[in-house]
Amino acid sequence: MALTVESQQRLDRVGLTAFFDKSKPEWCRKARASFEFVANNFPPTSKDSIHPDDVSKALFTLIEVNEALSTYLGAHKLHQKYWLSDFCDLILDRCWAELRPAGKTK
Repeated sequence: MALTVESQQRLDRVGLTAFFDKSKPEWCRKARASFEFVANNFPPTSKDSIHPDDVSKALFTLIEVNEALSTYLGAHKLHQKYWLSDFCDLILDRCWAELRPAGKTK
């Protein structure tokens, strides 16, 4: 799913947007790796129509086991799964333009 205003406000309130901003290059590298994984494994006819939700599935796995994020969530008692989903949406929202080849907008 795409980042919504409600999700962004929720992330802002608990400091996860600032947490992302402190390590944006690292999070964008994870998004790039996820995008490339999807691009390399989708059927050749699908490569031009990769969407954020396609990449989100691969990225979610990477952030789910990220120690820095797990530590942050634990320290702030943010145990619900939606924090991971919302954070994944934030990463893709903030990094998507860097992931897409020039001229591709999806």
